[in-house]
Amino acid sequence: MEDALEIASTLDSQGCFAGPEEPLEQYVTKQKKGIASQHILPQELVEAFGTKLKVDVTSLPVEETSKGLFPWELACCWIDEEGNSLIRVRPEGTGSPVHRTAVIAHELIHAMRGGLASTRFEEVTAYAATRALFPRYLSAWRCFLGPLFDTSYEVILFLVASWACWLIPFLLSLPLMPFLILPIGFLSWLTIRLIHRWRVWRSSFQKLERLCGHWALALIVRLSDDEIEGLATVPDEQVSMVFSERARVEWRLAIFEKKFGLST
Repeated sequence: MEDALEIASTLDSQGCFAGPEEPLEQYVTKQKKGIASQHILPQELVEAFGTKLKVDVTSLPVEETSKGLFPWELACCWIDEEGNSLIRVRPEGTGSPVHRTAVIAHELIHAMRGGLASTRFEEVTAYAATRALFPRYLSAWRCFLGPLFDTSYEVILFLVASWACWLIPFLLSLPLMPFLILPIGFLSWLTIRLIHRWRVWRSSFQKLERLCGHWALALIVRLSDDEIEGLATVPDEQVSMVFSERARVEWRLAIFEKKFGLST
């Protein structure tokens, strides 16, 4: 058991985060499909992830290629059904170095969290972590609004609704105002959802800050949607006790407790 926990801790430090329901025996058999070349990742990025997240990102699968990337993409992360990730980054010299570092950091967060199968707080966590690691590369407003859309399907739906609200009245000679309800209503719902998610995420993050100080960011990027949401509802004075109790029966939490000093 102790040997398995040591292997699991090493995998965690390599950016291969385990899901909350993943058996320890299954997790320790995971293997990387590739190894990142040191020259692909900016040195300041490697150092930031190591010192602030306790992750050696050079162990993550990264390819320097434009294959499979849309023209507007500088980098992208693919995650398969088993939680295995692959990041593709355009060759050096494409895009500004500042933008490149922030985008790669964002995709690395997604890659590390692939095994958590998160959706609700995935983009919020990725943007918040990128902002915390490189505040000069990502403005506060861009960080806040970045997670507005969860998927490309939501973007397409918003664009279709926007075009339809202008095109249909024009073709059918109908009043414009009733059709504006479509994009405005959809955008309003997205905004309300975004504000709620940020409030929940920040509530959980603040509780982790009181629990483990500067390791709060490193811990929250390892938590699933349900864990982030559940933590927000736990009274401040009970957070330490809850983590300690769960660490006795959940191997992931036992690793976190030892790595980040949650019981202190």
